[in-house]
Amino acid sequence: MQQFLAGTDPAKLAGSPEFDKHRDQLQKKMAGIMADSQTRFDQPWGLVTLFWAAGSKGASARVAANGLLLQRS
Repeated sequence: MQQFLAGTDPAKLAGSPEFDKHRDQLQKKMAGIMADSQTRFDQPWGLVTLFWAAGSKGASARVAANGLLLQRS
């Protein structure tokens, strides 16, 4: 999906069958990952990892639990 979107004008993606195909493939792949994973994606760390796995380069997070602090800028 990142290769497909590279250098593409977002305004031209609306209604694009090619974009819809790539988006559907990505959604199916992510749903499969979540179904097969032991990670609970409805909990904070699961949401963060899902966001990172989706390729969000600008993602940042801070998770604190029981004296543990995990941070990614």
